[in-house]
Amino acid sequence: YGSHSAFSAMFRRVMGVAPSDYFRPPA
Repeated sequence: YGSHSAFSAMFRRVMGVAPSDYFRPPA
């Protein structure tokens, strides 16, 4: 998932957190 990786990088750069922090919060 190259596009997903790019999205994650951009998302983290803009929001300051990774999408996984929202979609899969640490238990």
